[in-house]
Amino acid sequence: DKKLRVWNTRTGVALRTIANVGTVMKTVFGNDGRSFVTVNEQDSRLRIWNLRTLNSPTLLAGHKSQVCGVNVNSAGDRLVSVSAGRASSDEFQLPELIESEMPSGKLVRTVLFGHDVIGKPICCVAFDPDGTAFVTSEEDGIVRVWNTKSGELQDTLPTHGANVLSMAYSPDGRRIV
Repeated sequence: DKKLRVWNTRTGVALRTIANVGTVMKTVFGNDGRSFVTVNEQDSRLRIWNLRTLNSPTLLAGHKSQVCGVNVNSAGDRLVSVSAGRASSDEFQLPELIESEMPSGKLVRTVLFGHDVIGKPICCVAFDPDGTAFVTSEEDGIVRVWNTKSGELQDTLPTHGANVLSMAYSPDGRRIV
């Protein structure tokens, strides 16, 4: 029905309903509990919502193809989103990673992935618990570890040849599942 609803989990009552927001494909809360991010299917724009007001979300532009993954770091001050990219006979767009400040949405950096990931959508992103690194995964099983401060690639983990559609760090940051 293209409505956004905020529910009270204890009572089961919808606290607020906002019409005409489109089809929300992904949602993640900021760790402060006062803001959350939605990704719409139609326009690949991220929206940062203030939970208290739920009016006029901050719109983040930048992705040129479908956003596949979004996450907020443990400090709640950084948002990373990844897109699939696309290649067809009439269009070519590299997959990209965009890092933004939370909750302002101010752009920190954009990383375009190289020719080695064309046609291999970047599926998800996860921050380590202390916020010093994050990982991205590709549809073909490649997992990359990135330095949060510099934005540079730190490591590429061996592929296991299958899709990696979701990842999480252990609470101590020493393992990725």
